Amino acid sequence: MKNRYKKNIRYKGFDYTSNEGYFITIVTDNRENCFGKVLQDKVILNKHGKKLEDTLLSLPMVYKNIELYEYVIMPSKAYEEVATEGDATFSWNLTFW
Repeated sequence: MKNRYKKNIRYKGFDYTSNEGYFITIVTDNRENCFGKVLQDKVILNKHGKKLEDTLLSLPMVYKNIELYEYVIMPSKAYEEVATEGDATFSWNLTFW
């Protein structure tokens, strides 16, 4: 069985260690509402959404060369804007279940 999560999506020839800003998108499998629900036009995060938010907010503390500018968490996806300074190579693995 081929592991669909091992596909290399990096742009060939790009220096990912350079000081850059990145826009990161997380989408849940089958677009399930894993992070919460919308109630009266507001997103109410569940325990998985809160874990994601805690993880995002901890990025600058765990990785000294990462700055989190903005983030939005919706029931089935999340968007983050981060910036790196110097050698900010990091691996981010979230497990919710």
